[in-house]
Amino acid sequence: MAEPLLQIADLNVRYGQSHVLQGVNLEVGAEPLSLVGRNGMGKTTLCNAITGLVNATGSVKLAGRELVGLRPHEIARLGIGYVPQGRRVFASLSVEEHLRMVARRDTTGWTIGKVYELFPPLAARKKNGATQLSGGEQQMLAIARALLLNPHLLVMDEPSEGLAPIVVEHLIDVLRNVAKEGVGLLLVEQNLGVATAVADRVAIMVTGIIAVETTSSELLADEAAQRRFLGVSSAHTEAAPASA
Repeated sequence: MAEPLLQIADLNVRYGQSHVLQGVNLEVGAEPLSLVGRNGMGKTTLCNAITGLVNATGSVKLAGRELVGLRPHEIARLGIGYVPQGRRVFASLSVEEHLRMVARRDTTGWTIGKVYELFPPLAARKKNGATQLSGGEQQMLAIARALLLNPHLLVMDEPSEGLAPIVVEHLIDVLRNVAKEGVGLLLVEQNLGVATAVADRVAIMVTGIIAVETTSSELLADEAAQRRFLGVSSAHTEAAPASA
């Protein structure tokens, strides 16, 4: 069998006396994986541990290369792009300046021109400052910025948060297209409709552990599991477009 793109084993993170991640084991292969769970379960901490933003013990391997103990910029260079919760764009920079800050000189893979093709609204507003963009446009910018690192794996934390339904539909299409380009995808989402529309595999995090791994179709059909693990049911979940 092929080696997983991302392999997490016995991953632990503590904040003082609080044991936030408790021996997490998870793998991401060539196909997208969605991670869902209630607030406060440790999902963002997992993203931060993968990208080196918090101290962790255990193992996180990207294509067999150990990442634990490396600094965030070293992990980014090895091929992990991060789209953090809340976008975190810079108010003082224009769209074009954001992209030029991270773009590489070679013309292979993801380039500024290619991300403008993926996100036409950014091309139309490339001279605008980040605070002049809508929430959806800011999310486009955050994704474009991460893609320009030409990552092997894209880690995304709550990308649909605060976006209008029509923008969320476009986001789903974008993430499907990114996956088709061969970029691995770990999607952390509160919106079950988005999580299951983008990925066929879903992991559920409960109090710092991966409690269940299942398929999107099985989770959507199991309202008892939705209520137990997520506090929602498909009757209260916004419908997402059918998978392509």
